[in-house]
Amino acid sequence: MDFGIPKEVRDLEKRVGLTPAGVVSLIKRGQRVYLERGAGADAGFRDDHYEQAGAQIVYTAEEAYGRADVVLKVARPTAAEHALFRHNQVIMSFFHLTVASSDLITALTENAVTAIAYE
Repeated sequence: MDFGIPKEVRDLEKRVGLTPAGVVSLIKRGQRVYLERGAGADAGFRDDHYEQAGAQIVYTAEEAYGRADVVLKVARPTAAEHALFRHNQVIMSFFHLTVASSDLITALTENAVTAIAYE
């Protein structure tokens, strides 16, 4: 299975969807991990930490989403990210669906995304 970790784009969000230690756990289980360049920087993790853990660094969110069966995020996807959802993809994130926009709900349903909400 392929996991994508895009860089968080919401203002003031400093967290990252998976730490290098989490990458090690996935790699040991035969999974592949694609990290958008700089995704862990605000949380104190450099790209080389992720590379040493076994992740492949990609240069855009499009690549992180495009290669992933499962996307690991923190903040609810933005409107720009909705266009990156792939059919039958799994996205794990805070979604706050009770206050989410109808555009997010539409993007999730039209792409048959399995949304796993942390809340």
